[in-house]
Amino acid sequence: MSIAYTPWPEAFAKTYREKGYWTDRPLEDLIDNVLLTNARIQYQKVTAA
Repeated sequence: MSIAYTPWPEAFAKTYREKGYWTDRPLEDLIDNVLLTNARIQYQKVTAA
């Protein structure tokens, strides 16, 4: 199923990619990365105590 959206103008998208603001990764990947990183930090805190 496709979600309708209005794309960003190509000039903006190109600039954001060049500056590293956009990595062309799905939002789910970014959220998973944050959650996994946080879980590792919390685990390290618990095991260090």
